[in-house]
Amino acid sequence: MFRKAKKPVLLKVSDVTLDDVFSDVVRVHISHRRFANAGAVIRISCNGKSAYAVARGPKGVGSTGIAMDMAIRDRLDVKPGQDRNFVFEKAGVWGQLCWAWRATDAMPRIAARLGVLSVMLGLIGLGMGALSLFGGSEPVVVTVHLSL
Repeated sequence: MFRKAKKPVLLKVSDVTLDDVFSDVVRVHISHRRFANAGAVIRISCNGKSAYAVARGPKGVGSTGIAMDMAIRDRLDVKPGQDRNFVFEKAGVWGQLCWAWRATDAMPRIAARLGVLSVMLGLIGLGMGALSLFGGSEPVVVTVHLSL
């Protein structure tokens, strides 16, 4: 499911630039996430808590820092200026869905929820089709009586 980094990495936490706010982006050097290219969803663990985010290259944090917005910092219980140990893992399909489901940006969040809804409706339709093919020989009739 997850591909783990070898060991925790000590990094200094900093805030992201204004264009990364509410985008669930974590800026961290590629040497700490060799398994995940820029744009990949990763799982970050720190202080016994974890969060999903999109990995991007450093923008002013170098190889000893990590930049994340307030939403991710709150999930991990870290503050700017602190030095913390982080473990990075590449998220699988389920992790990517969890990231999109809980994203602070509305576009991936709504897209994920519509995708799950459409899969559920598709499964219901598949079940109804199978029931009509293999269900009994008697047709099912539903009558609705309206009284005014």
